[in-house]
Amino acid sequence: MEFGLIGNKNIKSVLENAFKTGHIPHAIIIEGEEGMGKKTLARYIAKCCVCEGENAPCNQCSGCHLADVGSHPDIRIIEPEAKKKNIEIGQIRAARNEAYVVPQMAARKVFIINKADTMNQNSANALLKVLEEPPGNTVFILITEYSASLLATVRSRCITFTMQTPAFNEARALIKEQTTASDEQIASALEKTNCNIGKTLGILNNTEKILSYTVAEEFFSAFLKYDQYAMLLALQKLDKDRAATEDFFAKLKVKIAEQIKADSLEQKSTKRLFETYKILNKASESLPFNISLPLLFSNICANINSLER
Repeated sequence: MEFGLIGNKNIKSVLENAFKTGHIPHAIIIEGEEGMGKKTLARYIAKCCVCEGENAPCNQCSGCHLADVGSHPDIRIIEPEAKKKNIEIGQIRAARNEAYVVPQMAARKVFIINKADTMNQNSANALLKVLEEPPGNTVFILITEYSASLLATVRSRCITFTMQTPAFNEARALIKEQTTASDEQIASALEKTNCNIGKTLGILNNTEKILSYTVAEEFFSAFLKYDQYAMLLALQKLDKDRAATEDFFAKLKVKIAEQIKADSLEQKSTKRLFETYKILNKASESLPFNISLPLLFSNICANINSLER
């Protein structure tokens, strides 16, 4: 079995055993921050599911070829439709009905639900119905940055794969194959992203993103220290850059989510973190409306400062 990602050896081991024994989970959650290869892993699993060869993926059969070009009839991708933020209940109901129809070509059908956390409660409950009584020839793959954003009842019926960043040397070798950046630039970018391949490539292809990552790190450090003044100083660096601000929100929300997970494991209170995540989410939604960035940043800091310690 040729695994499509570097690192993540535990996930590779589980999948190798699953396809070797034929005990493939009917529902999988893939969680991890942006750029860590969640979609790559989802496509890889889907390809294995529709492969017609003996050692999936064989990369020789028509199933593999169709999966590679994104046109296999038994692989469906569900995500928010154009100009919409959420996966709607109609999309899930349609997938649920289709799940009970015999596959057209392969032995299995695969439904990849991208941005699964954008399902509202009705959509999630509609999905839950098919997860509770799944057809034997169907696999659901849910992609999300943070699995805790999904209903607990949905999570309990899935196996969860948490993406891990590769070792520095592995990541550096892969990046060198895909860019013309110098060794120093690659090393610096990998350090800023903690060896996140996707984000490293993004930085090397767009140096403006370095600013958003730096500000996110500075803001988060100040947030943990309850230092409102330092939070404002960090945000001032973004006053005239909406693109970097959007990246900043994405990066910071991931860091908040990771901290929630860490504190939950240590049985610490996560209320302030959850409320901060909501504040950031609401603030990021206002960006398309041409709101003043200094005003937006002041409101964020004031709202966070008002939270109970």
